[in-house]
Amino acid sequence: MKAVFYTESGGPEVLNYKEVPDPIPGPGDVVIDVAATSLNRLDVLQRNGWFQMPGFSYPHISGMDVTGTVSEIGEEVTNAKLGDRVVVDPSLAGVSDNSSLSGRGDLYGELGIIGANADGGYAEKCLVPGSHIYPIPDEMSFEDAATFPTCYLTAAHALFKVGKLQKGETVIIHAAGSGVGVAAIQLAKNAGATVLATAGSQSKCERALEIGATHVMNNREGDVAGWAREVTNGAGVNMVMDCVGTALFGPSLFALGVHGRLVNCGNA
Repeated sequence: MKAVFYTESGGPEVLNYKEVPDPIPGPGDVVIDVAATSLNRLDVLQRNGWFQMPGFSYPHISGMDVTGTVSEIGEEVTNAKLGDRVVVDPSLAGVSDNSSLSGRGDLYGELGIIGANADGGYAEKCLVPGSHIYPIPDEMSFEDAATFPTCYLTAAHALFKVGKLQKGETVIIHAAGSGVGVAAIQLAKNAGATVLATAGSQSKCERALEIGATHVMNNREGDVAGWAREVTNGAGVNMVMDCVGTALFGPSLFALGVHGRLVNCGNA
């Protein structure tokens, strides 16, 4: 198969496009004929050498956010058939030791990620655990579905599993122009929450309003906590989802109301 890979860190010039061996599914695995893969920030960080996941090694095929069609099925896989249109959950947590990926024991637990320290979707084919594929609705394109794994799953986990966001609550979402921020705004709005969004430019603030935010603020031009208190008539917000980190940690705390929750996410 053809694949894009690199054997050293650097800029885009280190990427190679060449033939590599096809993946072979073991028990519990499937092979995906890749249709679309989103570019993820971690792809760039690792290629540049600024950060590399434990277990990373050369040569490496990036691509965490993978969609495609099931083309081969290993033994013990019961949830897939040839031709299924699927999106891949890149986290390898909980993968059975029977998988072909079990040869990389360092990937198990919370640290294994398709495209980060196991080969990913910058190729014609991608080997993934059968337990980590999900069907794509017929009306959704492969390209749209490829936006989901990192951005939407991360946002959903932060908002609902960790943050326990409920209908009728008010939430601040920082980094509203980021992939996770865009996803979080839409998910929170769809869940019936009132969304306050911050970003570092006017264009990003305008985009946040278009996709569901009720109030927006350029966080480089004012008092975030004071703005949040004003918008909520002094009550403060129920939750803050912060993908920025240090610069907004203090303002986020002061923006919270009684029993408010601050959820930190990513901070890459």
